[in-house]
Amino acid sequence: MSACERKLERNRCMAYQMMEQNREILIIDIRSVVEHEEIHIEKSVVVHDLLINRYQMEQYYSPKTEAIFIYCRSGASSERAVCILQQLGYTNVYNIGSVYDWQWNLAGSMVK
Repeated sequence: MSACERKLERNRCMAYQMMEQNREILIIDIRSVVEHEEIHIEKSVVVHDLLINRYQMEQYYSPKTEAIFIYCRSGASSERAVCILQQLGYTNVYNIGSVYDWQWNLAGSMVK
């Protein structure tokens, strides 16, 4: 496993643990609404990566939010979104990679 893969796995585990502890986190799916409806992490919101900006984030983010976790189809777009949010001043932002690598709490029409 590469260093990048280990980092993504650590981020996924941290997100899951925070969800289980009912901590204030925000999980963002930056894929399309159609892709989100097929399969997504429970309690995630859709913010398409081309629309990530301060206005969009203010709709979902609260000062109480401890961390923001972002995912996509492959992990590349979510990494780009993390960089954008960091440039906007968000500090606790983590890439959790691909929705298909998430092992817990999935929902959507493709989930059995």
